Amino acid sequence: EFYYNDTVIQSFKNYISSLLNHVNIYTGFANKNEPTILAWETGNELSPPSTWTNEIANYVKSIDKNHLILDGNYGVNPDSLPLENVDIYSNHFYPMNTKQVQNDVELTSNANKVYIVGEYGWTDQTDSYLDDFLTTIEQSKTSGDLFWSLFGHNDQYGYVDHNDGFTMHYPGDNSNMRDRVNIIRNHTFVMNYHKSAPDFTTIYSNPLITNINKVTGVIEFRGAAGAYNYTIQSSKDNQNWTTFCNQCVTDYDTPFF
Repeated sequence: EFYYNDTVIQSFKNYISSLLNHVNIYTGFANKNEPTILAWETGNELSPPSTWTNEIANYVKSIDKNHLILDGNYGVNPDSLPLENVDIYSNHFYPMNTKQVQNDVELTSNANKVYIVGEYGWTDQTDSYLDDFLTTIEQSKTSGDLFWSLFGHNDQYGYVDHNDGFTMHYPGDNSNMRDRVNIIRNHTFVMNYHKSAPDFTTIYSNPLITNINKVTGVIEFRGAAGAYNYTIQSSKDNQNWTTFCNQCVTDYDTPFF
C-alpha cells in the first residue's frame, strides 16, 4: 500500500516536509538550503510505479528547488525517464555486472539524464572483475559510483564492523582488502580526471590512546585513518623512548598487552 494508499503517501510527504525543513543547529541551514547536500533520493531499492515517483519528486521540488532528485528505484525504470523533476537515475550491483551498466547508460543517455552506480558489492567476484567493472564505468557516461560500504574506527579501539559481508576498512585489514582498496582508490582518482592516484602512504590523523591500565599493562587506542600498523613505545620523560613493538600491532591487535 506504500505506493497506492493516499493516507500512507500523505504520511510520507509529512516526513519529507519535516526532513527538508529541519534546521541544522550547527550550521543554521535548513536541509533544503544545505549546500553540502547533492541530491534527495526518493527511497532505497524501491519498486514503485512511475506515477508515485513523479508525485514524490514533484512534492520534493515544491519545497526544495536547490537540490537534485535521485530516483530510488532498484534499477532504471524506463517509464520514469521522462519525469521532469527526476534528475539522476541509478542501479545497485550485487554482484557487479558490466553489461547491465552499459545497458543502463544507454537508456539514461538517450533520455538525456544523469546515471550513477548507486552501490556495488566490492567483495564480489575477483580482483580482475572488479577492475573490469570499474574500467567499464570510467569508459562510459556514468557520472559516478559508490561502493558498499566503508566503516571507520571504533571510539575506544578497533574498527566498526558490519555483518553483511561488504565491510571495508581503510587502508585494509588484510592483503586482499588492501589490493581492492587500492583498485578502488585509483579508480576514484581516474573519475576525477587524474591519470593515477598519488602515493598510498598518507596518514591522515594520529592514533589516540583511550585507556592505559597500569595494573594489567593493557593499552587501548583508537587507530589513525590511513594507518595499517603501529609501533608501541614508552617513555618516563617524553624524551627517551623504549620500543616494545616496531610496526607489529594493527587495529585488530587492540587492546595491546
